Amino acid sequence: MGDDVLTEHRAAPDARIVAVHTEALNHCTVTREQVRTLARENGTGEQVLVPQDGETLSF
Repeated sequence: MGDDVLTEHRAAPDARIVAVHTEALNHCTVTREQVRTLARENGTGEQVLVPQDGETLSF
């Protein structure tokens, strides 16, 4: 999941990415905080959004 976010960012560097389904069955080994940290460490922290369960984002 974390590497997927970076791959997508490289493919569409101006896009805002919303990482969902973290901590779900198919991505259970990656936490929200890990995705946030990976995004920050790679300079994409402002473009990668990782909402909490039930959180609503407005664009």
